[in-house]
Amino acid sequence: MSSSRPVRVLTLVLSCCAALAPAQESPPRLLIDPQGHPGSVWEMFFRTSTDELITVGDKSIRFWDLGSGDLVRTLRGEIGEGPSGQLHAATLSRDERYLVVGGNDADNTIRIIDLETDRIAAVLRGHTNTVLHLDFSDDGLWLASGSIDTDVLVWDLAGLADAESTLEMTPQERLDAHDEPVYALDFAPDGLRLVTGGDDDRLILWQRESPEAGFEILASGTEHTDDVSALAFSPGGALILSGGTDHALNLWDGETGEFIETTDADLGSSIHAIAFSPDSRRALVSSTTGTGGVTAIYDLKTNTRLVEFGGHDNRVRAAAWHPDRNLVATSGGDDHDVYLWRPDADAGAETEAGELVHHLVGAGRANWSVAFHDTLPGVVGFGRTYAADEPMERQPLELAFDFLNFEFVEDGEYTRTLEASGDITLEKTDDKTIAIGPDDTIVTDRRVDGIIRTYTYLPDASEIVVGGSFRLISLAAEPNGEGGHDKVHEFIGHNGEVKAVSPSPDGRHLATASDDQTVRLWSVETGELLASLFVTAEREWVCWTPSGH
Repeated sequence: MSSSRPVRVLTLVLSCCAALAPAQESPPRLLIDPQGHPGSVWEMFFRTSTDELITVGDKSIRFWDLGSGDLVRTLRGEIGEGPSGQLHAATLSRDERYLVVGGNDADNTIRIIDLETDRIAAVLRGHTNTVLHLDFSDDGLWLASGSIDTDVLVWDLAGLADAESTLEMTPQERLDAHDEPVYALDFAPDGLRLVTGGDDDRLILWQRESPEAGFEILASGTEHTDDVSALAFSPGGALILSGGTDHALNLWDGETGEFIETTDADLGSSIHAIAFSPDSRRALVSSTTGTGGVTAIYDLKTNTRLVEFGGHDNRVRAAAWHPDRNLVATSGGDDHDVYLWRPDADAGAETEAGELVHHLVGAGRANWSVAFHDTLPGVVGFGRTYAADEPMERQPLELAFDFLNFEFVEDGEYTRTLEASGDITLEKTDDKTIAIGPDDTIVTDRRVDGIIRTYTYLPDASEIVVGGSFRLISLAAEPNGEGGHDKVHEFIGHNGEVKAVSPSPDGRHLATASDDQTVRLWSVETGELLASLFVTAEREWVCWTPSGH
């Protein structure tokens, strides 16, 4: 049995919702709700008490009915400009009452939501940069958090259940052994061990003698040759499974932190999601799909793949295994789809392992390419299909929209990016560096800009525009006195990765495509957002300005 439902696109005028953000004065914002996640889903949880799947990502928390696959409700919080308000981390308490969320907000706060009332129970302050991962201890009395700021914070939540108003909390303990951002962490079931991993390629197992004692390093694993991007304790705490951007899946002793073996030496790409089966014998693991990665269930005793699921067409960031039912969930792909599927065959129910149960997706599509028409002002081509055999700057153009006459147009010649000025050529040399000819470079800050996805000269070669995971900026093409390149503008408006950018032939405007499912137009002179376009899979569209027209 499977379902994939048509949905209605809603245009909503919203201010901040008290469920996720403290009450504050905020101007209304026009939002397009595609009835699914328009951005990446980073965490998901089965809530057995309500028979729901909770998905957390972009700037929303969504609740889906497991029986019908329908979207039941959505919680929103801080709806700031650009990445402000994006949720990157979440954890659900074992009693399913409290959902904790964190990510990118003005104060780098963590918020605990009481799901019985949908109100904020506590606000936690202590991180100085984006929160990347969260985990509850099984007894619900402790929380651990990891961040781009490289710290792991441990929070005492003993007073949470008895609080009559929103609590303001500071961390009980700060663990600062990592040298780079902490992307993954997990409490052992006893709450006395904590495993963390990050961009410094290390897995660290922490231990404390009692809940009142501080954590100390028990072991530090260096088997990964690149970032540790995912990890989990087995339900009994005897094992730790970790995945990295080195494509390796490693198994460790959960009691001592000693390395046991490599379960898979090459999953084809970075590993972003790990979920143990309730009996600890298997694990659901996902790496980037569509370009060599897999989403598969492993037998940890024999190190073999039992089931491979091929529904996703791109990176899978989140996975969950239902504690009682023959059901798992994974989320990712070009359009941030959520799939519910069977991990096991059931002869009595005539179901097969890997069989799809529900496909949960909204009406929008991620955008991968954009280009201005060479001769028709205001006409922008764009594409919603990722071609793995083409570089990012040559993804296919499939549709074209006239922003002056508000209609789709056919055919025409388009110019995408300008990668050369005279004999000076721009070339991306790694995730944070663009070479400008043989003697100059632009080096971005991965913690601020993310990974570079797209770049171009303006037609007059005065500026270079760079788009990435976190932001879109223009820089002076000529170096300053210190050898760097001064920022001219930051273009704030996209809520996801900027996949493509194109300057208009006259150099007055920029067009951008993003996986937030919008195409946007900008003023080069001021950096102002001029218009946003959302197009459904059926070519229904909405075009709007920041003022709401």
